[in-house]
Amino acid sequence: MKRSGTVILRKMTQYCREVTDFIHGHDMASFVNDLKTFRAVTLSLIQIGELAYVAGEELKSGNPQIDWKGVSGLRHRLVHDYEDINHSLIWDIAKNQVPVLTKQLEQITVKE
Repeated sequence: MKRSGTVILRKMTQYCREVTDFIHGHDMASFVNDLKTFRAVTLSLIQIGELAYVAGEELKSGNPQIDWKGVSGLRHRLVHDYEDINHSLIWDIAKNQVPVLTKQLEQITVKE
């Protein structure tokens, strides 16, 4: 079933906000040592990546400010290399890149 651009953006934004909520109050050391939070963040990043992957070409081409391939590529790495995930990389993505992505997603208006 094909999802509308509006639904994809809404869900991606929701998962981004969840990542931000999950890491609230953590620093990198506490994040790396909190298995539940690490896994919750990782699953949310996988969901974000899957939604980026299934987003329609019109949505992607109309919003080149989002690194659609990078976001969906991260999902691929997380799913297929789960045992070898670099915890500090996930922390950096959650702390520094997800807030930027959240703002980008919030600024997109879908024409449907």
